[in-house]
Amino acid sequence: GALLSSLTGLYNSVLDVAVTLLSWRLMSGVVAVLVLVQLVLPMVALAQAAMAAMLAGEIVFFVWLRYVKRELQRVKALEDRLRPPDGPLRTFQRSVADIEVCAAWRDGHGVASRSPEKWVEGWFRGQRLDGIMSENMREFFAWAFYTKRVSELQEPEMRETEAMLREFQGRFGLAFEQGYNPHVRPILLNFDSLKIWGHPLCYYLWIGSLRLACRQSMRLLGYQYFAGTGPGGLSFFHYRPPPAPGVLLVDGAPHRPEPLLPLVLIHGLGVGLAVYLRFIRRLTNGAREVFVIELPEVSQSCTRLVLAPD
Repeated sequence: GALLSSLTGLYNSVLDVAVTLLSWRLMSGVVAVLVLVQLVLPMVALAQAAMAAMLAGEIVFFVWLRYVKRELQRVKALEDRLRPPDGPLRTFQRSVADIEVCAAWRDGHGVASRSPEKWVEGWFRGQRLDGIMSENMREFFAWAFYTKRVSELQEPEMRETEAMLREFQGRFGLAFEQGYNPHVRPILLNFDSLKIWGHPLCYYLWIGSLRLACRQSMRLLGYQYFAGTGPGGLSFFHYRPPPAPGVLLVDGAPHRPEPLLPLVLIHGLGVGLAVYLRFIRRLTNGAREVFVIELPEVSQSCTRLVLAPD
């Protein structure tokens, strides 16, 4: 079902942006290039050259992907790792509060949907709670709240970790046996080996073409594009409603209605904004400002630039 929905969304996206590709400038340019190429090269030679260029591009792209994978596997130095924006203690308190909220949920049979025990077992890859020991939890807490290994914790951080672990056990009635189970390993996103699978170059070229066509469609809807500059830059589209055609008079006095709050749209995982064009078109009714955020890092755009949490 999810796959069919995704394919349907892609199909609709292509239909939505196809009209932007029919401009006379683009079509005349394509025709001119095709005529020029046909005059210089015969069709067979052109096909062979295109296939050779595509094969060479795929080979270079594959080598580049191997390099990127090696870079992503490398554990960053302490000063380059992202730390919790609110600090370790505040992050721990928020996590505990979320666990309590989830534990209060009940399904149709009155059973807790996600107990604290299930929360711990989930982070330990389904390992039963009786196999998780105190040193395993300490290893998990060091990563979760400090982005460090246990050996990298400083003395104050070690004491704070011990206090967190005691509070965690006391609040949820858990007791972890002393010691370390070498057969148990929690999820440590910064230190775990990544399993990366990439698409061929032609796929990303198609996604890039869809993205450019989507930008043109947004311009036709009246949006202005602002490209983010630098690694922390945020790219977005902005729609400003047209000015009112006149002044509304109420009992002979001019009346200006209160402006509506602007709308902000942040798209999700997928292929970018193309699948949202029909929804964006309905939002663009001239009544209020609209901001549409563009996030290439979650749009299969083959980019390595990711916005920082702050």
